[in-house]
Amino acid sequence: ERFERGRWPALLSACRGAPSLSLHSRLIHRFDPDTIREEIDLAAFLGADPLVVHPRSLGLESGTWDACMRQPVGSSELEVIAGILSYARERSVRLALENGAMDVLQAVTDAFPADGEGGTGSCLGICIDVGHANLHRDLFADPAAAYLRAFAGRLVHLHVSDNSGAGDEHLVPGTGNIDWRSVAAALRRIPYRGNVVLELAEAGPADAARRAAGFLDTVGLRAG
Repeated sequence: ERFERGRWPALLSACRGAPSLSLHSRLIHRFDPDTIREEIDLAAFLGADPLVVHPRSLGLESGTWDACMRQPVGSSELEVIAGILSYARERSVRLALENGAMDVLQAVTDAFPADGEGGTGSCLGICIDVGHANLHRDLFADPAAAYLRAFAGRLVHLHVSDNSGAGDEHLVPGTGNIDWRSVAAALRRIPYRGNVVLELAEAGPADAARRAAGFLDTVGLRAG
């Protein structure tokens, strides 16, 4: 209820002065057109950039941790996404589609190129969640770097946490088996200039964030 429209002015006041602000859709495992439009409205109201969405946030039948596309992205799904992107573009809001299966992200970015006719693709970027990518170690020798290379041209946001490859554990970087030096090298090659956002599920978030930032500094990847 803290995100109801009547409370938006209080949210704006609480966020004033923040060096950066992004939002994450609540539509991770389901789709609701009214909710995604309201989240776009909130992002516009707060000046948040980007609004991170999942495949299901856009009406696609694809789970966050799926390795491959469940079914081809059809014309009806693309029509729904086009409408969402048009709504976002009219409000100067940028969406960042989070992985997800690589072929799903590829299908969407191919359908809505950044410089495509009509301009709807200009408000669609990619958010790579390094932890999500690491769940696909059976498909890629270095999954996080593979995702970063595949979407280097559309990368606008980065979510960072660690895991063992068996589940999305949201551990402090350096405590799982992600090759962080490879991640940092891939980001330098792009080169990436956006935010590095920690997504940690450990108790004591302030301490966890300090440990994560300290570790990331040692591999040349600064969290901000």
